[in-house]
Amino acid sequence: MRQVESSWGDINFHDWIGEGNTPNGAPKDSEGSEYLQEVFSKDDDRPIYVEMWGGPITFVQALYRFKQRNSDEKFQKLMKKIHVFGILLQDITFDYLINLDKVKALNCDKMGSTTSTYKGERVHPGWLLNDAGHFWRYITVMKDTEVKGHGAMSEHYDHGGEGYTPSFLYLLSARFGLNDPLDPTQGSWGSMFKPMSSEFPKHYYETCRVDKSELERWIPQAKNSFLNRLQYSLKDPDEVNHEPNAVVNGDKTNAIIKVRSKPNKIVDLNASGSMDPDGDSISYRWFFYKEASDYPGAFSIDELSSSIQKFKMPKDIGNKSIHIVVEVVDKGSPELVSYRRVILSAK
Repeated sequence: MRQVESSWGDINFHDWIGEGNTPNGAPKDSEGSEYLQEVFSKDDDRPIYVEMWGGPITFVQALYRFKQRNSDEKFQKLMKKIHVFGILLQDITFDYLINLDKVKALNCDKMGSTTSTYKGERVHPGWLLNDAGHFWRYITVMKDTEVKGHGAMSEHYDHGGEGYTPSFLYLLSARFGLNDPLDPTQGSWGSMFKPMSSEFPKHYYETCRVDKSELERWIPQAKNSFLNRLQYSLKDPDEVNHEPNAVVNGDKTNAIIKVRSKPNKIVDLNASGSMDPDGDSISYRWFFYKEASDYPGAFSIDELSSSIQKFKMPKDIGNKSIHIVVEVVDKGSPELVSYRRVILSAK
């Protein structure tokens, strides 16, 4: 593991990234940065999600070296696949991806004496997320007594996790059907993000203007999911509870469902095909996700716990959209949830 071993305000980007050795005498290239060259070179168009809590020095050195070794076309193709979830942008090597002086001027992150020192053209990933502090809402959610005793790893429990927690949960909730991981504005177990100002690249997002409740609302479900994952340290996989399968209108995937309809027409949603792989009974909770929607009008769901829903598309829907989420919850121990999100818009 590499880290920048200097105090804020005394760090020069080019001491740690580029050619030669770092101030502590270690080569700037490392086993990690060379391994990432292999990852970057794979003939695979899937997104590459990068979680950055501590220093991204190894990752940034890998980008620097890949850019040097390959054509600009190949490098730009790579950057479109890379998606960076950053926590507090707390390492000077983030300067390669975003101007830290401009971030500091937002007065959102507590960046101390950070100063931008990168001299060169910055590179831009497919998107970059800046969680400026929402991750703390997961810290101390669970007591040591709830966690320890569930296998060897549980003895290292650190009172709730660190910045990696929401960046991991962002992808986990996508697996459970809550969010499209390529759209960080939808809201997820990793919080909700809003576009940064026009001073920054188009696909850069932050939590600075998002209420912390957009992460807190998922704490009960995320907590149960973690407690359940601990069981894999003590039991065989078939003895552990498994998430239910949420099915809407026959769609058994975890993809976001997009429904287009004319204004004033009835929209039918049917989740009765949902089931639990362990045979547990399941329940339903539908809700209008107002914060993720851009439709400004009133919208209500009458039968929140019914598997079948009927909605009338608002006559003033225009070019706006309405996000509806159904939670399918099993009665296992602990109770686990899967989601389906439906986005309604006009035809």
